[in-house]
Amino acid sequence: MKQTVAAVLLSALILTAGCATTGPIAPDPFTTLPQKYSQFDMKLAWDTKVSDDGVLVSGVIRSTRWLFAEGLVVWVSVVGPDGKVAGTEGALIAPSVLNLGDQGSFAIRIPVRPQPGSHLAFTYRYNGVDDIEGSAFWIQSFDGGQLTVDN
Repeated sequence: MKQTVAAVLLSALILTAGCATTGPIAPDPFTTLPQKYSQFDMKLAWDTKVSDDGVLVSGVIRSTRWLFAEGLVVWVSVVGPDGKVAGTEGALIAPSVLNLGDQGSFAIRIPVRPQPGSHLAFTYRYNGVDDIEGSAFWIQSFDGGQLTVDN
């Protein structure tokens, strides 16, 4: 009888051990960050801060197409109202391999003071791999919207 009770208690402990949490769950950045972009392969969300030192773009990128994407790099450019690129910086995304549904983060500081009417231009590239298509090298660019610049 004691062995049966002990076995039941041990089983209950093992089954419920995975239910414990270690702290609050972080909010999904795709619902909390103000800027978003979605394409067939990746989703991005970011926040932008403009200061006298330049532009800081920090955000996340999530793989939505490939079994895994490797060598993912994100570049952000500040494009002036005249259409000329004022500055570009990039970042390797960590982790270096994103499995389908996983996300990585980036923080890119572009050391230029943008003029009123400037906007961001994003480019990302990676090698996508899956078990059906094989692999493909991909580059995608998009407009990241106008910057809010105080005079």
